[in-house]
Amino acid sequence: MNFILNHRYSDGNTPIRPEEAEQLIPRISTMEELNEYEALNILRAREWAFDNRTMKSTDPLEEAYVRELHHRMFDNVWKWAGTYRKHELNIGCDPREILQRIPQLLGNVRYWLEHKTFPAELKPTERQTYFEETASRRNSTMKFTP
Repeated sequence: MNFILNHRYSDGNTPIRPEEAEQLIPRISTMEELNEYEALNILRAREWAFDNRTMKSTDPLEEAYVRELHHRMFDNVWKWAGTYRKHELNIGCDPREILQRIPQLLGNVRYWLEHKTFPAELKPTERQTYFEETASRRNSTMKFTP
């Protein structure tokens, strides 16, 4: 059934798939309810992440911090909160690559910040242009040897 064309399921009334519902902690039946629960959970995680004690005692560029943040973002909604996924989705990388990609990503971000390669004052709408121009310059200066 095509949920997009079926108006019964518009405006957040799309039912949650049974295999997803098994992983939910609260009894939720629609995507709208799920979105509300997740939003509240994420707000609580945000409070924790920006709390002075958390900011002083943790490094947000450490893998353990990222997992703890993920856990706090979804722990009242999903049983899998704070764990890496083990199945394919239509977004993201292959689940077998996650363990390698997270440290790479965090290392890249740490490098960008330490070397000021990403101007933090850019507005979100300007970032795409900045990255495209930067990538273009880097690609034009790369030399490949046969």
